Order: sequence, then C-alpha cells, then structure tokens
Amino acid sequence: MIPRVFIFMLLALCSLAVRGQVSVTGKVRDAAGKDALAGAVVRVYSGGKLKAYASVGSDGDYRLKVPALAVDSLDVTVQCIGFSTVKRRIANRSAVVDFRLPAASTELREVSVSVPRINILGDTLVYNLASYLGKSDVTLEDGLKKLPGIEVAGSGKISYQGKGISNFYIEGMDMLGGRYNMATRNLPADYVTDVQVLNNHHDAKIDKGAQTDDVALNIKLKSKVKFKPVGSSDALVGYGGKWLYRLGATGMMFTPKFQTMLSVKAGNFDEFAMGDLRSHISVYRYSAKKEGLASSALGNLGGSTPPLKSGRYISPEDRSVSLNFMNKLSDESSLKVNASYAYTSTEYAYTQTTEYYSGTANPIVIRERNTPFSHVHNPTLDLTYTSNRDDSYLSNSFSASGQFQTNDFNTLSDALDLRQHRSLRVFNLNDRFSWRQRIGERIWNLSAEASCNISPVTDLRVTDSNSPEESALQTLSGRTLRGALGGSTVWLLRGWRLTLPLAVDFTSDEVESLLDAMDSRNDVHGKRLNIDVAPGFEYTAPGRRFELSGNIGLQALFFHARNRGTGERISHDRPYISPSVRFKYNFTPNVSALVRGGYSHSIGDVLDLMTAPIMTSWRSRRAASGILARNRAFTSSLGLDFKKPFEFWFANADISYSRTHRNVLGSQYVTDSQVTVGGLANDNSSQSMTAMASVTKQWPDFGGKFTIGGSYSWSRSEMMQQERIIPYFGRSFSLTPRFNLAPWRWVELNWKGSFTKTFSRYLGVHDSFDMMSNDFRLSFYPGSGIDLFGEAEIVRKQLSDKSRKNISLFDLGISYKIRKVKLTLRADNILDTRTYYYSLYSGLDTYTYTYSLRPRTISLSVKFTK
Repeated sequence: MIPRVFIFMLLALCSLAVRGQVSVTGKVRDAAGKDALAGAVVRVYSGGKLKAYASVGSDGDYRLKVPALAVDSLDVTVQCIGFSTVKRRIANRSAVVDFRLPAASTELREVSVSVPRINILGDTLVYNLASYLGKSDVTLEDGLKKLPGIEVAGSGKISYQGKGISNFYIEGMDMLGGRYNMATRNLPADYVTDVQVLNNHHDAKIDKGAQTDDVALNIKLKSKVKFKPVGSSDALVGYGGKWLYRLGATGMMFTPKFQTMLSVKAGNFDEFAMGDLRSHISVYRYSAKKEGLASSALGNLGGSTPPLKSGRYISPEDRSVSLNFMNKLSDESSLKVNASYAYTSTEYAYTQTTEYYSGTANPIVIRERNTPFSHVHNPTLDLTYTSNRDDSYLSNSFSASGQFQTNDFNTLSDALDLRQHRSLRVFNLNDRFSWRQRIGERIWNLSAEASCNISPVTDLRVTDSNSPEESALQTLSGRTLRGALGGSTVWLLRGWRLTLPLAVDFTSDEVESLLDAMDSRNDVHGKRLNIDVAPGFEYTAPGRRFELSGNIGLQALFFHARNRGTGERISHDRPYISPSVRFKYNFTPNVSALVRGGYSHSIGDVLDLMTAPIMTSWRSRRAASGILARNRAFTSSLGLDFKKPFEFWFANADISYSRTHRNVLGSQYVTDSQVTVGGLANDNSSQSMTAMASVTKQWPDFGGKFTIGGSYSWSRSEMMQQERIIPYFGRSFSLTPRFNLAPWRWVELNWKGSFTKTFSRYLGVHDSFDMMSNDFRLSFYPGSGIDLFGEAEIVRKQLSDKSRKNISLFDLGISYKIRKVKLTLRADNILDTRTYYYSLYSGLDTYTYTYSLRPRTISLSVKFTK
C-alpha cells in the first residue's frame, strides 16, 4: 500500500511541475515581416537571470519552455547579427509572441590580426616562416634553422625530430629531389610564407594507408613570387694574400604547372660547387656505388680535415652550373629534368706526425709535410617521368654522371721529396622503372633496374724528386654491370596489409690492378646472383593507435669469383634468413614510441680476392685476405618522439644496440718504411650501443630557440696490429647546445657549442681525450637596414701529451640593406692567425697535425634580389 501512495504522490508532483511550466512560442522576422531571421537567439530572463533560451529555425519559428516561477512577468530579448536587439516584457503564462527586428549598422572597433606561428592540419605541421625570421636571416636555410623541431646541418641536410627528410617540395612539386641545397641556399627567405612538415608521408598516392616513418617538407611561396621570373645575383671582391672574387646568379620561376631553377656561379672565395649540388636523399637502395670498384680499392689520397670550417684553411676555385625543370603534364603526371656541372679545385698544406703502435714501448714515428691539390669535374643528368594516381603509380628515372678527378699530393719526409699523382675517371648509367596498380583489394607491383659503372682509368704514380728513375706506378680499372627485376602483390584486409615480394638481382664485376709492370697483378672477375622472397605483414589499429609490421627475408645467394692474376677462387652458394619487426605505439597525438629489431646477413665483394698488394700511398700497401667476408648482425632500437607544437616543445630520443659477427679480422703491420693493411681468417665479434637525445624549446616573446642534444656510445671490438690480436674498448659522450636569442629589436645572438670526451682501453692502457668548440655570431641593428656583426670560432682540443690547444678566430662585418640590394663589408681572421695544430686518435695510433690557415681577408659583396 505504501509504495502505491508514494508513486501517486510522485506522479502528482510531476503533473504540477509540468503544469507550472510556461511555453513561449512565436516567429522572428525582419521589420517588413518578409524574411525569417534564422539563427537569431531568443532569451528569457527573470530578475536579471537567464531562465531559458532557444535559436530561431530556418522557418523563423522558435519554441522554448520556462520553468515554473513565482513571478508575474518575464523579460524576453531577441538578438540577431545585423539587426537591432528587441526587448519585451510579457505575463508569466504561456503565450505566442512574435518579433520584428529593424536592421542596424554596427561600427566595428579597430583590431589587429596576427598569423599564428604554428598550426596543425592533420598530419601536417605548418610554420609561418616570417614570424621566426631575424633581421640577419637572408636565405631559406637561415629561416629553417630558426624553426623549432627542425635542424640544418653544416652540409645543408635537413632533419625533423632527429630524422632526415625524405622529400623536399616547393608548392607540392619535388623538382630538386635530394639536391635541395639549391633551393635552401639560393631562395630568399622573404619569398616564403609557410614551411609545412608532412608526417607519415608517402610520395606515391597508392601507398596511402601503408606504414611509414618518412617526413617531408613543402615550401609555400608568396603570391608575388608565382607566375613571374624571380631570382637573386651577387658579386664579391676581396683580398687575403691574393685577390679573391665570387660571381653568381640564380633565376627561378614557379607556377602551378611549371617550375624551373637555373644557377650559375664562379669564384675562389669559398667552396660552393659540390655543396650546392650534394644529394641528401638516397633514391635507390641497390644502386651501384658511384665511386666504382677501382676507386674503392685504391682509396682516398686526400689529407685529413681539422675541426675548423673548411674556409679557414682551404684555398678553393669553384664553378657550377645547374638547370632544374619540372612540368606537370596533367594533374597526375609530370616530367622532371635535372642537369648540372660542378668543378672544384682545392689546395692547402699541413704537417703530420704519426705514432704507430709497434708492439713495444716505443712507437714508430713518421713525420711529413704534405701539400694536397685536388681537381674534380662532376657532370650529371637526371630524367624522371612520373604518373601518380590514387589507383596506380608509374615512374621511370634515368641518370648519367661522370667524375673526373686528379690529386697531386706532395710530401716531404726526412730526405724524401715525393710527388704523388692520382687520376680517376668514373662513368655511371642507371635506369629504374616502377609500376604499381590497385585492382580491388590487391596492389600489384613490378620494378626493374639496370646500371653500369665503368672506371677505365684509375692510377697512382709516386716519384721521388731526388731519384725520378725510381718512380712507382699503380694502375687499376674496373667495371660493374647490374640488372634487377622485382615484383610483389599486396592484400588489403581491414587494417592488414599482407605482402609477398620476389626479387632477382644479378651483378657482374671486373677489376684489374697492376703495380710496377708485372710485379703485383690482380685480375678479378666475379658474378653474384641474389634471389629474395620476403613475405611480410602490416597491421594498423583503428585511429592509428599502434602499428605492427614485420617480414621474413628468405635469400638464396650465389657468388663466384676468380683472380686470374694470382689463381685464387671463391665459390659461395647458400641460403640466408633475415627476419625483422617494427612496432609503433602512439600514446597521444604528441607522444609516440618506435621499436625495431632485426637479424641480417651480408657478404663482401670481388675486392676480397685482391690478394696481390695495391699501393695506396707512398708508404701504404693494401692486400685482401682472399676469403669472402661474411657478416651477420643483430640490431635493435627504441625511439621516443614528443612534441607540443603550440607550446613550442620538441624532443626525441633514441637508443640502439648491435652485435656483429665476422669471419675476417682487419690487420695492420707497420715498419719504418711501410704500412701494410689487410685481413686474415679469424672469427671475431663486436658490440656497440648508442643513445641520443635532443630537446628544443622556443620562447617567441624574446625570439629565443634553445636546443640541447647529447649522445653516449660504447663499443667493443678486436683488431690486429703488429701480428697481435688486441681487444679494444671505447666510450664517448657529447653535448651540443645551441641557441638563437633576440630579446630586443636591435640585437641578436647565435651560439652553437660542442663538447666531446672519448675514453679508450686496450692492453691495460686507459686513455681519455676531449674537445670543445664554440661558434658565435652577435649582430647589432642600430638603424633601419644596418647590421653590425661579429663572429668567433673557438676550439679547445686535447693533444697527445695531455695538454690542450686553444685557438680563437674572429671575424667582423657590416651590412646595409636598402630595398632589394644588400651590401656587406667584412674582415675574416682579423687577428691574422696563421697555424693550428691538434691531435687525432684512431685505435692504437696517434696523428698530430699542424695546419696552415688562410691569412686575414677583407671582402666587399653586393647581393640583389628581384
């Protein structure tokens, strides 16, 4: 009985509450009563407090319920953009109330609109470049260095969150490929609006959905740059022991269908030819080595490089011409042409003292004075056709290149006055075809590649000026022909991608060497056939919460080679298994972890059969073991990625471990007159562990970007010196802080530091060495367009006797920019420092160098931008 009474009372109270509600309905129109004011807001107040509200529908009607109130009246207001607000008091009872709103004009207050420095659009991070630029930033490369999360190395290579970029686009077109230095170093920063970072990038549309860690950049240009020719030109004249000059012009044009860039430069002030045309992206995984077999066997005759900028000690002479062209034939297809020619000539001088481990308490000491001269000609041509559709991909790339190099390496050692002359000619041809087609839930792939590498002339002649009749001549020649054919099919099954690839790769190698007529002769011919099957899988969870992929590489390898000069042979036919796995987990859109692991096999090449000695310098010989090198390696890594773009925090960390087993142990034997490098049959292993981390934070309010990077490495290996196997342990750590700071409009400071300490342990000997370097630039802006700047390069390096060597090099300058013209007057090495010496430690050996530096240099340059 009681529950029934309770239910009755509850229903009664609800009935009273419903009857106590007030229903207000009506229409809202303009003053003429013709147009419904959809979106207007109707509010009901009592005692100044909001009690109910509703929006007007597309038909002009509104309806709202007001709770029961112990009042006699209600206040109703109606608001709509572009119309005057109407207020009305009504009785506290249900009613139909219509409104007509008169039009009203609103005077807007003055506001300032600022473009956000950073924005996120899906997987794309967008930087507004202008908001990061300092007053001394001129080129796109200068601007990229200011962006949080992006780093630009001294070579020009661009990395995002510690990872090199896979593509470089300008307005969505990849005209330059890996040679993007042409754009970053020649494109004025004020031509650019945005820099887009494309995460999880695929250059082929058909690959959308496949797992990738690739990151690309896309440069967005200002409208004034598009549809008309633009460019820059510069000229420089100076004196630093001799007259110096530089002339250059770069023209560009960017349209939605067509892009081109032409650059012509010449000068002897600094190096630029090879730097501007350097490729930072490896396009083909299996492409033949461009230097060729003969060059690899002979080695590099060039000298060492000190821990200074090359412009401090090298006297260059550079020329370069580059033409880049890309045309969209349709929305999906394009044709790209890249042609270039680079010439560089360098000269410098240094003294070298080498202490070789001799197996006794007294090392073998060699002292020499070296003067290297180098001349390199490098022409290249690349043609690429691409059809990039959602359901198909077709690409064919042809490339041709040549390298013509001569090195004159003059050496004074004791009573010897030696002339070493090295000559190298290398020609490369390569063509790669790729086709992919999606049919239903399957993707079919076919690829083919053919390449040819020829080294018809490679030689080294060593002559003693005191006894020219006792000269020695080492000649080499080589040829590599390669053909590859591959195919695969991919099944797409609800987040899964199952792959079954098959590849066949055939290589034919020939290399010959001759030292002093018939004294030492190699004539090696080899053939290699790889048949690979690597079934794999990928799974991507909904929302890309995590990704899992792996494959099992099954390889049948057939290798046969013969040295006709020495009669030795190698035959190696066997299968290999190389599994790998990858797992990525996205904790949040801003935090992710990546784990990789794999087990791989690799073997040497025909150079392992070059058992007759090859002269690589006036006192060095190299001889192979005659045993095919076989390596098997286990590698693993863990990477962490963190970013808060809107708070300008970026961080990444990576730790990796590898263990490698080898069947050949490298060896070195030193006497007073000769260094012999080779190998012998001996199973050995090595281990290494590396940890790296980097954190970047930007404070826009005072123009500050702070980055601190660090690394730690540990290694264990074995080496043979003086016929003794020696275990070697090494450790090192480094810190690389950097910051850009502009707290006021009239000053800007840039600093890049580095500190490295290395530890080694072998045969009861414990050593440690350290080096610290600093690069500073301080700019003052006393007036419009004026930049007073000072630069410093300070290096502190430990020498072999545990003492430390300091060197400080200073530069000063002033620049003035008026409209499109910039004038710069600068003085380099103002203290006229002429020498620098330091030590280098390589295994058990110690190398001490003394370099001749370029004298004080005064220069005046003018740069014009259109």
